Amino acid sequence: MRSKIGTLLVDRSTLTNHRRSTSFLRGNLPMYIPSPDKVSVNIELSEVDLRPDARPHSAEDIAKLAKSMAMRQLQNIIVCKENGRYEVIAGVGRVLAARLLKKDTIKADVYDILAESQKLSIMFDENEDRENPPALYQAKLVQAMKTEDNHPGRTQQQLADALGKDQTTISKYLSLQSLSPKIWADMNMFINLAIRHFVQLLRIKNEDEQWKVAKVTVQRELSASQLESLIDQKLGVKPTAKMGRPKDRKSLGAEGFEVTRKKDNLMIRAVLTTAADLDAFLSKLRAEILRLRVAPAPVPTPEPVALSQATVSTPAPLHIPETLPTPDEVRELLKADG
Repeated sequence: MRSKIGTLLVDRSTLTNHRRSTSFLRGNLPMYIPSPDKVSVNIELSEVDLRPDARPHSAEDIAKLAKSMAMRQLQNIIVCKENGRYEVIAGVGRVLAARLLKKDTIKADVYDILAESQKLSIMFDENEDRENPPALYQAKLVQAMKTEDNHPGRTQQQLADALGKDQTTISKYLSLQSLSPKIWADMNMFINLAIRHFVQLLRIKNEDEQWKVAKVTVQRELSASQLESLIDQKLGVKPTAKMGRPKDRKSLGAEGFEVTRKKDNLMIRAVLTTAADLDAFLSKLRAEILRLRVAPAPVPTPEPVALSQATVSTPAPLHIPETLPTPDEVRELLKADG
């Protein structure tokens, strides 16, 4: 979980009033989550309920978690009290694994009360921190947060600020609402597809055809790039040469960009393929720009100073005789000196 949990900025009465009326997602304020009322306590599994919008888990995932939990529960689940029972906010897979193991209790962090928007935020964060977030499930949560408390006027930027995400990511998640209803009706089948897969599927306007291509993607385990090529063929899009790194521009590096500093300016060269992850590319580019902005400017190398002939003494040329004395002549000279 992210570090947002642990900061209590409102009193209990304010929290209750917000829960009954308006959302915490207002203006540009981030979503704050209070600390749990009880930490790492054992609760009865028979008193635990899953939400209707709980993230689906495959039988293989549950079996893998059960194997781990048979030895030790590494992470507490997060629950909130509801009508004398416990509603699971995070840790659905651990609950299902514990039930499979026929355990009586499970360790949990317990909230006495949470606003619905806070519950959704915790659920979103737990999944977003995974290596491959379930795109459809995340999109469903974002849509629920956007319309939570009957507040349809909330902008994408306000929602992004509240979740600590950039507006581009939120926009992508919300765009998935346009997918075929057949895809939404069987979320489990597509649980392993990334958001890039669904962005490509949205290029297909016919819902039945979109559904068929989505099934083929799962069956063949296509990557997002492979799916893009398949859809290009179906739509009659002519393949273009991969942009990659331009020839004779090795300085762009593996990331596809080069940032150099020239006096007080930063010079940027970049190439971005259409299939590239825009968020990751911009994040790395931004980090490099910030690094160079805070780095001290290079000290210019002083130009060499041309010295005038007046300040430089030129040695007299050596006089070398045309003929050298013979050895006998040298000996005669030495005797004469003696």
